[in-house]
Amino acid sequence: MNCATKSGADETRVAKRGGNRRFRVLVSAFAALAAGFAAAASAETFTAFPIPGSVIGLAAGPDGNLWYVGNRGRIGRMTMAGDVTEFSTPDRVTELGGIAAGPDGNLWFTEVRGAIGRISTAGVVTEFSIPTTDGFPLAIAAGPDGNVWFTERSSSRIGRITPAGVITEFTVTHADPSRIAAGSDGHVWFSEYYGAAIGRIDAAGHTRIFSIRDENWAKDLSLGADGNLWFTEAAPTIGRITPAGAITEFPVPSGAAGSHIVAGPDGNLWFTEDQTERIGRISPDGVVTEIPISGGIGAPSGPLVLGPDRHVWLAAGNQLVRITSEGTNACVPDATTLCLRGGRFAVTTQWIANGTIGSGQAVAITPDAGYFTFFGPNNVEIVVKVLNGCSINSHTWVFAAGLTNVYVVLTVVDVETGAARSYSNSPGTPFPPILDTGAFASCP
Repeated sequence: MNCATKSGADETRVAKRGGNRRFRVLVSAFAALAAGFAAAASAETFTAFPIPGSVIGLAAGPDGNLWYVGNRGRIGRMTMAGDVTEFSTPDRVTELGGIAAGPDGNLWFTEVRGAIGRISTAGVVTEFSIPTTDGFPLAIAAGPDGNVWFTERSSSRIGRITPAGVITEFTVTHADPSRIAAGSDGHVWFSEYYGAAIGRIDAAGHTRIFSIRDENWAKDLSLGADGNLWFTEAAPTIGRITPAGAITEFPVPSGAAGSHIVAGPDGNLWFTEDQTERIGRISPDGVVTEIPISGGIGAPSGPLVLGPDRHVWLAAGNQLVRITSEGTNACVPDATTLCLRGGRFAVTTQWIANGTIGSGQAVAITPDAGYFTFFGPNNVEIVVKVLNGCSINSHTWVFAAGLTNVYVVLTVVDVETGAARSYSNSPGTPFPPILDTGAFASCP
């Protein structure tokens, strides 16, 4: 039995005043050009992997694979080597919406006919009907509170579903919530396409709406490495909104409107362009680079995602495409990344606790081992070691231990092959010991 409640949420709207100048700084096209626009030769390589059909939603799974949803109720899993397995919903619904990795180790997806689906990494599907049957659930994302959040485009509602399947709906009195993402402030953020706004909702369902110019309808959005939300618009601009609601818009020099957007491994935001065979990249200070998609792949037709292998992936027709940038096959140690086994393996952690999302701070101990601290430099939470087991079973091993019951995703990437392994726990349960002697079939 599915439990569901409806809530009439409190809403605060930040209205436009004087062209919304109080909350928005429009950066001139001349300034963007002077800052370093580049649309010529690029150092990116595009590698296409065929799949059985087109892609509507795309996510990085906790099992180190890519997961997608497509038409006719198709749910797909693709390994980093390009091996595809497809599953379907029980009644093979004709249209799915989005897909996201949940905090419980499963993938969650929307069924636009009025349901939220859950699929395990083994392919077991469970469906939960939403109370508003004509709500048209569309986008979905893991929230900072250990639940999954989704938009209902037709009913002006935001929904929340617990890992157990309990659904609560919150009414947004503005209109047309579209895409959704967790923010760095412990809240969930969403775009309103026809409403020309970005919205924020807290765990109690209280919303606040930040308006943008009417002609700049907000489309997709993503949390950036700088702690701000970045979004594409129907106009040829990329928007940035701070947790306080200050909006800045940066023009796309070619005049193309952006479509989907995702934070990349390089600290930049990557976006697709409508009806062009290009992708775009924007730095945290607003420098835009537009990159031709080579190899006859064609124009992007679906979403972007940061894959388990730390590369940006996009959907183009019946293909998933990996974007490899020059230098991305080298592990670069930084405040949140361990580079182990001579830099062959990049190790990172992400955590969610008390409505806050964060990255573990990395501390190397030996060339093979290190640990991560959360909340402060003296609070060690995860210890990890990557071992050369090639002489024993022709594999590289991953051992790890957790000193926490905070929800954690530990990700290990072989930067030479792109293979990735992710390990996690359920919120509120101890992080289990990891003794993976078959982690990577890669040896020097």
